[in-house]
Amino acid sequence: MNPDEILVDYLRAGATALPQSLQELIGDPFEWGEVIDALEESSLIRVSARDTKFSIHRLLQAVIHDGLESGKRRFIQSVLLKLGLTSFPILHDDRKERDRCQRFRSQVIACLDHTKSTEPNPSWTTLAERMANYLYLEGLYTEASGWWSTLFLIQQESLGEEHPETLGCMHQLARSLDQQGRSREALTLNKDTLAARKWVLGPEHPDTLASMNRLAISYDNVGEVQKSKDLYVETLKLRKKVLGTEHPDTLWSMNNLGASYCRSYQYNVAAELNGETFNLRKRVLGPEHPDTLLSMYNLGNSYADLGRFQEAADLIAETLVLGKKVRGPEHPETLESMNGLAVAYENLGQLQKSADLNLETLVLRKKVLGPEHPHTMLSLSNLAYSYKRLGRIQEAAVLDAELLHVRTKVLGSDHPDTLKSRRNVRIQRGAFNPAHTSS
Repeated sequence: MNPDEILVDYLRAGATALPQSLQELIGDPFEWGEVIDALEESSLIRVSARDTKFSIHRLLQAVIHDGLESGKRRFIQSVLLKLGLTSFPILHDDRKERDRCQRFRSQVIACLDHTKSTEPNPSWTTLAERMANYLYLEGLYTEASGWWSTLFLIQQESLGEEHPETLGCMHQLARSLDQQGRSREALTLNKDTLAARKWVLGPEHPDTLASMNRLAISYDNVGEVQKSKDLYVETLKLRKKVLGTEHPDTLWSMNNLGASYCRSYQYNVAAELNGETFNLRKRVLGPEHPDTLLSMYNLGNSYADLGRFQEAADLIAETLVLGKKVRGPEHPETLESMNGLAVAYENLGQLQKSADLNLETLVLRKKVLGPEHPHTMLSLSNLAYSYKRLGRIQEAAVLDAELLHVRTKVLGSDHPDTLKSRRNVRIQRGAFNPAHTSS
């Protein structure tokens, strides 16, 4: 367990996984209080935060651990994993579940760290998968990919390269890499996963279709738009056949195809499909489901593409309010809505509001995603443009120079975006250092 902070609530939430004597102890506030007081008086633990948590000195915990016989150690590790599985829920879309996962996150990570073994352990794997899924849904993609990478190696070693669970870990790892902007790595992994799933599961298995969808996303992210669109169309057709027209995965294919039409400048087709997807998701999943909010945001962008700027701003603003409520104010999807609303303000000529929101989005994206993430680079570019529109040329020049540095490092000196940044910096320098002329 986490020696620096063992939460009493964590023990109580998973009490049914503990031996009967401990269950009775935790369930009796008076007896629990007496035991805790005795341990604290003996300097074996330190109680803090109004008896809601306690800590055990790391040296003491190490001495206890080293003194245990191997059989007893395995029994305790088994109990700790059961405690984690009982306390840490399978995450859906319930806010209370997410809050509980957030509160117990450090407890479960400590449990996983202390119980990891070279031998296969289904309980450890299940709990690690729950943690990886939670981190991904919270937008903590780097941490999620670390767990999926570990799980992939474990499953590959214990089950084999082509086992469905191994392929599931490959799929999730590629998904996490895509969200970090590591699209080339994700593309390679998605190609391998799709080929293996077609071979092992068959071409129309739902997991195979999920890999087709992910590969289409990777193609999109590396700029291979036509390949992406063709695969989206194929995936949607198969999902309608296999899963039905209102299955959540089918709705994801509709969502992705709508975005692909938008990137191909087929704005009317995109708006129609985005509207259909939004209405279906609202009915099937509910008006505040994260997938519904994504469709609401996409529909707002479609309105903007069609020149319906006020409708776009209103719908994206509503998405942002709901996103903060459902996902939290710093989730990457919430930040995407902030970015979209800043663009909507720009389209309406509300330049100061756009600049203020671009600045807020940039600060949060640097914090949450890191300074080298593609979305952070986009926010840098957007804020520089806002400042130019406002006549704040020197501030824009600083941002352009920062963007050039990041793009050169991440994308390379010959990437089109890097070349564009280099031109912008050159123009800015020319504005501040005009050439001397003589008559």
